Amino acid sequence: TDLAVLAPVPSESRGDRAMDYYQDSLHVGAVLRDYFALVVRHRSLPPTKRPPIGWCSWYCHGPNVSEGLLLASLETLGHMRETGELPWDLFQVDDGWQAAWGDWLSPDPE
Repeated sequence: TDLAVLAPVPSESRGDRAMDYYQDSLHVGAVLRDYFALVVRHRSLPPTKRPPIGWCSWYCHGPNVSEGLLLASLETLGHMRETGELPWDLFQVDDGWQAAWGDWLSPDPE
C-alpha cells in the first residue's frame, strides 16, 4: 500500500512535556515530507500528449444536420483554426440516429 497514517503522540514513558511533543511533531513532519517525495519520484508518470480538441455537431445543431449546414460549420471552424481562436483537430458529425433520447440501440428509420 502507498498509504501510511502517522500521528505524533507523546509516549507515556516520556510524559506530556509540550516541547518534546513539539519536537516530535517536527520530526514526523519531516519524515512525511520525505516519504511523499519518494512516492512522487517512484510513482511519477511520463508526460502525456495534448488531448485532442474537437467539435461535435450535436452540441450546435442537434439532430437537424444537413450537408450544407455541416459544410458551413466546417468553413467557420476552419477559419477559427487558422486564426488560432480554436485550435481543433477533430470534427465529429453526430446526426442523432437514435429513435428516441436514451435509446441508442434502435436507429431512427428517418
